[in-house]
Amino acid sequence: MANDPKYIPENGKAGVAFAGVELKEAYLLIFGGIAGLFSGIKFGPEFYLGIPIASYIINKSWLSWKKAQLPGFFRSWLFAKGWFGYSDALNKQSKVFIGDNKPINPESAKMIVDKIIKGKKNES
Repeated sequence: MANDPKYIPENGKAGVAFAGVELKEAYLLIFGGIAGLFSGIKFGPEFYLGIPIASYIINKSWLSWKKAQLPGFFRSWLFAKGWFGYSDALNKQSKVFIGDNKPINPESAKMIVDKIIKGKKNES
C-alpha cells in the first residue's frame, strides 16, 4: 500500500482541487456546467453536455498555454500595450524620464550613507 503509485494532478497545488486543477483555475469549467444546465433546459439536451465539454476543452487549452508562459507574462503584455502600469511612476511603457541620477536633496543621500556606516560599526 505504501508503494502504490499516487496520482498528483499536473496543475494541482495545495488548494482545493476540482477536475485535477485548483478551484481558482476551474471557474470556467464550473460556470460552463451551470450554463449547460440552464441552456439545456431551454434549448435541448445537446446543450447539457456540449457546453460543459467545450468549457473543459477551453480550460485545458488555457492551462497548457499558461504553463508554457513565464510568470508575469500577462501583466507585462498589458504594460507593453499601455493598458496597465506597475506603479504611478511606471504607468506606461512609453514614459520618458528626463534628468540625471543625482538626488534632489544631496544631504539626504549623505545622511543615508552615514547611517549605513554607523550600522556596520555597531554590528562589529
